Amino acid sequence: MRGVHLADLEWAVRVLLAVPPAERADLLERMLITATRGDQFYRLTGRNHPVHGTGTLMSVASRLPMAPRPAVLTPDYLRCLAMIALRIGDQSR
Repeated sequence: MRGVHLADLEWAVRVLLAVPPAERADLLERMLITATRGDQFYRLTGRNHPVHGTGTLMSVASRLPMAPRPAVLTPDYLRCLAMIALRIGDQSR
């Protein structure tokens, strides 16, 4: 997966907010796998993958249903953000 930017995190959080809490961990895992596949394809071909995108979380998130941007960061939003940050942090070890 390509490097993560703040915009990637925001879009990924909004995708997670669009599904019930019990489904979020699995959805995040699928998003990370998809982003990794997109990045691998790009590194091999120099082109974006037609299904898996550019290799960024934003590219993956842009293809999924997304909750509206909240006016303030709610506890639920922060829980999703923490889930993503912890999972991505685990990948970099």
